[in-house]
Amino acid sequence: HRCNQAFVIEFVDFEEEEPVIDDHEENEIEDAVFEEEVEISMHAMAGTRGPRTMRLSALVKDHRVVVLVDNGSKKEKIVYDGKGDLLTFQFQLGMRFETIGQCRKAVQNYAIYNGCNISFVRSSSCQIEARCEVGCPWRLYASLIKGEGSVAVKTFVSSHSCHRDLNTKQATDSWVAGEYLPMIRKKPKMKIFDLEDSISEKYGVQPSRKKLYKAKTKALKLLRGTEEEHYGKLRRYIAELQRVDRNGIFQLKLKSGSVFKCFYVGFSALRQGFLQGCRPIIGLDGAFLKTFLGGVLLCAVGKDGNNQIFPLAWAVVDSENESNGKWFLDILFQDLGISDVLGWTFISDQQK
Repeated sequence: HRCNQAFVIEFVDFEEEEPVIDDHEENEIEDAVFEEEVEISMHAMAGTRGPRTMRLSALVKDHRVVVLVDNGSKKEKIVYDGKGDLLTFQFQLGMRFETIGQCRKAVQNYAIYNGCNISFVRSSSCQIEARCEVGCPWRLYASLIKGEGSVAVKTFVSSHSCHRDLNTKQATDSWVAGEYLPMIRKKPKMKIFDLEDSISEKYGVQPSRKKLYKAKTKALKLLRGTEEEHYGKLRRYIAELQRVDRNGIFQLKLKSGSVFKCFYVGFSALRQGFLQGCRPIIGLDGAFLKTFLGGVLLCAVGKDGNNQIFPLAWAVVDSENESNGKWFLDILFQDLGISDVLGWTFISDQQK
């Protein structure tokens, strides 16, 4: 199909286990301009078989064609098994992957389990190239197979000349977060020292503690979500509270820019129980919230007939000050229908 062009053709039998193109050759397989399958009729001497027509897979660049000769023998496809033993796993030339992402994950796991500093020098939606550290010959190139959608390893050099590195760059905080997500779900207060010991024992790598802190934070965010996401659901939360308790009082106060300031919660059942069964004595207190964003929890309680604490209402505010305290009491008085404090007793945490 290409007139007036001369090509040098190299034949490689499918049965060979060596890479299609040597790693040190100038024209490398991944730099091919295009990939296609062609049928070439030619005279090829194979023992006494005489002339024959052969099916060839060709990679063409710079007037050079590298072909795989199909001699009629069928070889099973090597398909990657993500559930296999990662300690003994080895890549093979021609190995198939479902997606580029699966291939990238396999390279990452291989680097971690073998303590290699492998980097991705090229990574896109259709191809991936990984190399070990400078001076080490290990190399892998894989790309999409046209017409199939799967990914195949097309260049692979398996030998290593590097030494094992306990702090391999592929053991990222995202990888640690993904691997230890089930454990952190069961033990959200897991200490960094325990996480460090577990990774060292299981994988033989020692990521920095800074990386482990970031990994644990990412895992907790995956499990719990971020503070911004939770505060963003407050309006829907209030709508649900009002749906199940139409006589309750639930109020949200915002600063300029839709920034959270105060949130009051007063259930109608607590109000009725207090007014019908408790003495007119209200205790007021506040407690600092030990969260990333801080804040203060204000609460109002009474005493029931058994002299036990009876919860009445509470609010979360951005800080403990006179303005927020007045806002809380104004809504509390409205909630209880208190227009005159005569006959009521209020006890704060400072009155002991």
